[in-house]
Amino acid sequence: MNSWNLDHILILASDVARMRKFLVCAAELTEGARPSFPFGGHWLYSGDRPLIHLASADDDLTRGYVRTNLRGATGVVDHVALSGSGYDALIVRLQQHSLDYFERDLPESGERQVFVPGPEGVKLEFVFRRHQPQRGHHDEFAGSAA
Repeated sequence: MNSWNLDHILILASDVARMRKFLVCAAELTEGARPSFPFGGHWLYSGDRPLIHLASADDDLTRGYVRTNLRGATGVVDHVALSGSGYDALIVRLQQHSLDYFERDLPESGERQVFVPGPEGVKLEFVFRRHQPQRGHHDEFAGSAA
């Protein structure tokens, strides 16, 4: 059986600038090098790795290249899940940018999920695993004082 890791996600957005701003503010992604495709867009990086490819859902060149004839946002991507650390910094950043979010704890797996709704129905999910500092919790999550 194969073991897969997330390589990248392509989001076709109706409002590329708004989606880019959301992804940069919420996930601290940065603009990076992008191959010279025959259509516009952005590659947003996490560290030195291209994670999210962003292009216009309303551009004929984009639709032709990715072989879709859909107009507007496709609705195919519901959320993008990113695992990592830095829970406290994430919450502060979301509050600084006035971004709504909601949280869930999964006791069975020892994970905390932070969901951030974004433009066009795309949500970011940040997954923090057991033993990473969690804001205001002294349960199975190591770290911050309540």
